[in-house]
Amino acid sequence: MFDSDNAHHKKARKLYEIIEMLRDRPCTSKELSQRLNISQRSVQRCLRDLQDLQIGLRQGKNISGIYTYSLPSNAEQLNEVEALITHNAVRMLYHHATSPNHHYLRVLEKLASKLSEPVRSTLYRSTLNLKQRTSPVPDEGRTLETIARAWFHGRVVQFDYHSPSGPGRQKYELEVYFVEVSRSNLATYVIGYERKYHQKVRTFKLSRMQNATVQPTTYTIPDSFDPREYLSGAWGVIGAHSGTPVQVKLRFDAEATRRLQEGGHPNLTLTHEFADGSSIATIRVGTDSEGFPREILPWVLSWGSKVQVLEPLSLRERCLQEALSMISQIDPGGACSSVQPS
Repeated sequence: MFDSDNAHHKKARKLYEIIEMLRDRPCTSKELSQRLNISQRSVQRCLRDLQDLQIGLRQGKNISGIYTYSLPSNAEQLNEVEALITHNAVRMLYHHATSPNHHYLRVLEKLASKLSEPVRSTLYRSTLNLKQRTSPVPDEGRTLETIARAWFHGRVVQFDYHSPSGPGRQKYELEVYFVEVSRSNLATYVIGYERKYHQKVRTFKLSRMQNATVQPTTYTIPDSFDPREYLSGAWGVIGAHSGTPVQVKLRFDAEATRRLQEGGHPNLTLTHEFADGSSIATIRVGTDSEGFPREILPWVLSWGSKVQVLEPLSLRERCLQEALSMISQIDPGGACSSVQPS
């Protein structure tokens, strides 16, 4: 069942993918070939199989006179608000995709197919250059597929993992409990019980997982696991599970305050506003194993001189160190490089 090299299994998957694509919109055999990474001759064989199944395969021609194939759509019509939310989901997925992975393309087209014209065609065009993207992680799509299969079927997944701050490449065995997209960097993270070394629930970044394979061992996600609790206080994916959450207090100038008032930061609360338009903001965030709110650091630094860190002291000193390091890179040996953190 889980042998991805089984010939019958592979053919069934190809037929299913073609059916889904042709339900979304008409495609030429060349488009199907490029999307599925198979020859046009193989596509034609699949189309003949679909014809034999008598599921309503239709043949037509596009404006260039090239034959296209389609199937009746079973898409449910969305109202205007649902359509706009779907549009935003398509754009988020588009920005998240790092490579021309056919899974991403497939979902993009499936979501776009639920919209009415002219929005549907506009969305299709907006994602065309995804096919030209390159990724430093060539097998990320295969890893994503393996994780999905392991999670949905309750099977342990084994993989190699190399953390930038870790000892080197290690092999792990994971019971997948949850998959989360970090709002801070849009990267995909896999959460689950690591059986081999840690023997506790851990978080792994998908792009660092390599040579992933589904194992025959089964598992059941415990009722005690609650992703809301695990990710509570997370600015990205580091929640209360890792270290004791801390309160971050920041003072923003007037311009930054107006931007914050527009929303988009669920964990942030503006607790005080001053006459000059500046404000105090508090955020309760998770910490790493050393008790430092690491995930929020890049976001705080992105505000530059528009923010002042009030607490905790560790974050304030780290921001100062980063600022001094930037100065030394821009002006080596300059007057400011001799300043030391207090």
